Amino acid sequence: MTNQELLHAISDIMDKKIKSELQSVKDDIKMLNDNFQQHMDSLEQRMGSLEQRMGSLEQRMGSLEQRMDSLEQRMDSLEQRMDSLEQRVTSIELHLENVTDKNIQLLAENYLPAAKRYEKSMASIETMQDDIDLMKGVIRKHSEQLQLLS
Repeated sequence: MTNQELLHAISDIMDKKIKSELQSVKDDIKMLNDNFQQHMDSLEQRMGSLEQRMGSLEQRMGSLEQRMDSLEQRMDSLEQRMDSLEQRVTSIELHLENVTDKNIQLLAENYLPAAKRYEKSMASIETMQDDIDLMKGVIRKHSEQLQLLS
């Protein structure tokens, strides 16, 4: 065999060996690529799931914000009603202090002297009642006597 043929044979052997080693590397790269693709698919699925959950959370947050806005409006309404109620209570207190208490004081001031006058006149009224009863009796007796005379 000539050197040329030997070199060619060595070259063929080397090509076959490199091809078989390259095939092994290609298989490893393909396997890594497949694994990488599987991981990417898994991540994409997880991302999709997370996006759905985030969307659900965003909806819930929107709902909570609406409820909070509604509660704020109700609180504002309650505060307005409380302010109005406080004004009315203050008005009632002022009326009681300035008008009702004053009128009760006037009534009390007038009642006491009237009660004392009534107490003083009570004895006089009882005496008059006794006199009236006596006069009725006398008038009745005189009426009977006048009837007998006629």
